[in-house]
Amino acid sequence: MPIGNVITVGYRQTGVPNELLTWESVVKQDIGLDLAMLNSRLTVTADYFINNTNDILLKVPLPDVLGLRSAYPAQNAGKVQNKGWELMAGWQDRISEWSYGASFNLSDVRNKVVSLGDAPSTPGERIRMVGYPIDAYYGYVAERISQVSDYKNENGVYTPLFPYNESFPMQPGDMMYKDLNGDGKITPADDREVIGNSIPRYTYGFKGNVGYKGIDFSFFLQGVGKADGFISGAARHAFINESSNPQEIHLDRWTPENPDATYPRLAYGYSYNQQLSTFWLENAAYLRLKNVQVGYTLPKHLTQRFRAEKVRLYFSADNLLTKTDFFYGYDPETPLTLGGYYPQVKTFVFGLNVNFK
Repeated sequence: MPIGNVITVGYRQTGVPNELLTWESVVKQDIGLDLAMLNSRLTVTADYFINNTNDILLKVPLPDVLGLRSAYPAQNAGKVQNKGWELMAGWQDRISEWSYGASFNLSDVRNKVVSLGDAPSTPGERIRMVGYPIDAYYGYVAERISQVSDYKNENGVYTPLFPYNESFPMQPGDMMYKDLNGDGKITPADDREVIGNSIPRYTYGFKGNVGYKGIDFSFFLQGVGKADGFISGAARHAFINESSNPQEIHLDRWTPENPDATYPRLAYGYSYNQQLSTFWLENAAYLRLKNVQVGYTLPKHLTQRFRAEKVRLYFSADNLLTKTDFFYGYDPETPLTLGGYYPQVKTFVFGLNVNFK
């Protein structure tokens, strides 16, 4: 800094430590029930829980007189609650030389931000707002794809007849968003709301097994009943940048000759159409056949000849089938993606287990 017309080395404080910081604290409340009936063939477990996490670290604004607008110290200010239930039931039995069993589990967890202290919400595409799940989707409510009749055409210049964002030039085939505050225009500050979240609800699984003499068979199904997915960038849109490529779904794009298209008009770069809205949220619920296994255990009178306690041959297959309405080619287990996650693959394994005495 110049002092007396002479360049002088200066110093400034860029951060303030907080000696009052503590660890996060968690208060857990749980009520459960465990039952075993019919000689323990039938088992049932049920739980209802409320977990409150307090003293979460947040950057809370301080008076500007401190001169630390870009480097606020962390404080123990946040509170988050997870509330839910879980139910598990199982049956195991044997009839003569047959053995069989099944088990089922179902759970639901609801997450919400209870307090941010004095920290402001983060109004990006993912928001942390009191009363809503952590990093909920924050976007526009899409009404429909606009048509030629929604515009006034003057010398090839289309002027929308509906509320729109003046920062984006619009044409027929672009998205129409709901004017939430009714001021006649679409603005990020006033016309976005929480439209979903990626935290799964109604997580479930089902296992089954059956055996006869040395032969055994088992399978495992698992899935999610409710979740919102969002695929963005080149993974979902054509020509959004140099690395993006058109996909089969983009063939059904809007044109004057195809007004009932499922995809807006094609445009290069990040446009009004690609912004986060209800139009792009995916149904991330799924049911997956996670594993199937068939095995055969050799009789002991054979394995004892070479001093083996147990010899089992088996075949196992993973991820054989997935039932979902999620965007094709992507995995609903990673509902928020730019396409950078390696997808689940089918695997087939032949194996041999040998246990020696």
